[in-house]
Amino acid sequence: MRKKIYWGLGVLIGLLIGAFVLVMVNEHAEDRQFESEIKEAQKLADQINAQQHLKEESPNAISDTPIDASARETSIEHASGLDVERTNSSSEKNELSEAEIDAWAKANREKYLAEYIAKWGEPPSPDRSYQHFFDNHGTVLRHYRGTSVVSHYRITVGFAPTISEFERYKQLKTEWKKAAKDQDFEESNRIHEKIQTLVQSAQREYPEPFGFGYYGNPITEGEQRRLDDEAEKLFYERMGVPHLYELYTKGLY
Repeated sequence: MRKKIYWGLGVLIGLLIGAFVLVMVNEHAEDRQFESEIKEAQKLADQINAQQHLKEESPNAISDTPIDASARETSIEHASGLDVERTNSSSEKNELSEAEIDAWAKANREKYLAEYIAKWGEPPSPDRSYQHFFDNHGTVLRHYRGTSVVSHYRITVGFAPTISEFERYKQLKTEWKKAAKDQDFEESNRIHEKIQTLVQSAQREYPEPFGFGYYGNPITEGEQRRLDDEAEKLFYERMGVPHLYELYTKGLY
């Protein structure tokens, strides 16, 4: 009987020990999980703190706190006050007499005039009725308002008769047309040969315009053509071969 009691007590004690061990193991597991959760939370908090620290120290960071308007206005007014004070002080030091201003203006006008004459060869237009320009050969010309000018020309070789040769050429052309009209083919051919001989003997260099410029208010195409024709006539006159204007613009060649 006594042995049974001892055996029962032993079993009971064993059960109690097993239960105790089970409880301790379970609590230890829960403690480990709790500690793990605490560590994760602490890690997240550290990351947040680090990001906030970087944001506050960054030179490009934008403050979420609005700037006080009164402080901003005071700063602007203060800066403006300094500017005004400096400006006034500077203007007081740099004040010039009327005679000094006149002398300064005269010196600048004389300098500008000297530079203009050095570039263009003469003073500017007193009434602004013309302006100076260089053509493509470097010649300085006056360009009057409301007119066209030849701005570009080239030197070419072709029929460039003298004035006397040109008069002879026109006479032969008139005789040739008359012979052709009269159907005198023999005479017509004879005159035509004379014309060809004259043309071949008068092959020379001459200026040929190919670029025009207009200065003034907008005009129509017809007016532009008329002004260009006038410019071409003046060009040949300026180049010393006025008869070439008639030769090359009136259908004579």
